Order: sequence, then structure tokens, then C-alpha cells
Amino acid sequence: MDLQKSMLLPVLGMFTLAIFTCLAYMRNSAFIDELLICGFVFSAIFIMKIRANT
Repeated sequence: MDLQKSMLLPVLGMFTLAIFTCLAYMRNSAFIDELLICGFVFSAIFIMKIRANT
């Protein structure tokens, strides 16, 4: 149960970041490169957190 509680907020944040990235891509936004870099960093942190909890 603790693993599910500790993973809920990061999963929700990654989902929100993915939505913003998709919206920026569809609208040809100027800041998509920053979103992609931010998404890569957050994904790496998220994967490290999952590995540390298991």
C-alpha cells in the first residue's frame, strides 16, 4: 500500500507533463524543447525512484 501511495503523485505529474508536451507539439509551441528536456529529466528521476522502492 505504501508503494501505491508514494507512486501516485509522480505518476500524476508525469501524466500531466505528457499532456502538456502533446498539446505543445500539436500547437507547434515555441517552448516544446524545454518541455522535452524537462520530461526526460523527470522520467529519469521517476525510473530511479521506482528502482529504489522495489
